[in-house]
Amino acid sequence: MKPLSSREGCYLELLFNFWGFLMFGNFVSSAVALPLRMLAVALLALSSSAALAGLVAEGLQFPVWLESDGERRALAPGVKMEDGDTVVTGDGGKVWLRMEDGALVKLGEGAELALKRARTEPAADAQSVSTATGSASSEETAESSEFMDAAFDVLKGAFRYTTEKLEQQWRRDVEIGLGLTTTIGIRGTDLWGRVDGENNFVVLLEGRIEVRPADAGTALVMDVPLQIFQAAEGALGAVEMAQVQALAPQTELDNGSGVQTVDGPFALNLASYSEQSQADAARLRASQAGLAASVEPVTVDGEQWYRLVVTGLASFDGARSLGSELQAQFGYSSPWVSGG
Repeated sequence: MKPLSSREGCYLELLFNFWGFLMFGNFVSSAVALPLRMLAVALLALSSSAALAGLVAEGLQFPVWLESDGERRALAPGVKMEDGDTVVTGDGGKVWLRMEDGALVKLGEGAELALKRARTEPAADAQSVSTATGSASSEETAESSEFMDAAFDVLKGAFRYTTEKLEQQWRRDVEIGLGLTTTIGIRGTDLWGRVDGENNFVVLLEGRIEVRPADAGTALVMDVPLQIFQAAEGALGAVEMAQVQALAPQTELDNGSGVQTVDGPFALNLASYSEQSQADAARLRASQAGLAASVEPVTVDGEQWYRLVVTGLASFDGARSLGSELQAQFGYSSPWVSGG
């Protein structure tokens, strides 16, 4: 069972607190019981308006895995990462994850990201709860029609979080954990960071964020481009654009290295099998290695064959490059590219 978000837990706690009044309203005056009933109904409607959002794999390069409900398999483009899931990239692997609000989370090789929660709801509903806690401004809500509530931990590796130019449509409350050292609070921004043992850091590229070190009670505000927070030092500093530009390729997909997307026009045919069981076994081995492949039945000269295929490849050259890599790693005799 997926965990409830903190907002959902708040709703349920309030509902349970009022349950006695709702069931035994005759023990209190009608002037008190009726407003309580109305409040509980409103809270229930508010809770049901929140929707699971998840993160969708928009593009990736081998190897990438999705860990969900105790199972580990290759992540394929278009697959949604849900609460409690973890995405892992191997050597040479990278992935771009799209959030419901248009924000993009990019992971470099050797990275690991665990999704704690991702919810969307109308901004008016979010305002009715956050007003009581003082966490949202009326000006901010007036400009927004949707609200994104999300939290995930980057357990290791390089990452980038960047938002689309849709600030008027979305209000965000996003938390990113840097290992066990720091939590970043985001309202809409562009940042780059890396989790590498004790050398965790985040660089602000645009916008405003708050960083909260695990061993400190006070949050530090970053609102100047190219500010850097280094967890080991627990303080803010500055970097040069040239330094950021040197790091940026770590989270960018390499177009010549077999990038898979939802609508990539090329396919890499790895092998053909006369028995479906053989093809399914080969697909499972590929999935365990972090390669998202499928089995496609074909008829050749009246005979039934089952092909192991990697679909959604963005470029012909990238497909050929991936074929050479997989031929060396798995021993496929003669992979060939189709489509386009």
